[in-house]
Amino acid sequence: MVHDQGLHFSPRKVTVSTSGLVPQLKHFLHESNCALAVTTDEYNLRLLLQTLREEPRLKNIYEVLFEYVMLEGVNDR
Repeated sequence: MVHDQGLHFSPRKVTVSTSGLVPQLKHFLHESNCALAVTTDEYNLRLLLQTLREEPRLKNIYEVLFEYVMLEGVNDR
């Protein structure tokens, strides 16, 4: 989507949403300038935050948005 020979969208306008692929986050962060949206249903939140905290490119990011969706009978305890 952001490649010159593709749709050539600005990486700042693209958000990639994952389903908690924590082990692949470091690769994505090094290969892309796109925003990242992560769902943590499969991995624990502590592992996700630790992975993001260790990423040097994220040291100067000032805006972070956390969203939490509650589904009755799934994660509403």
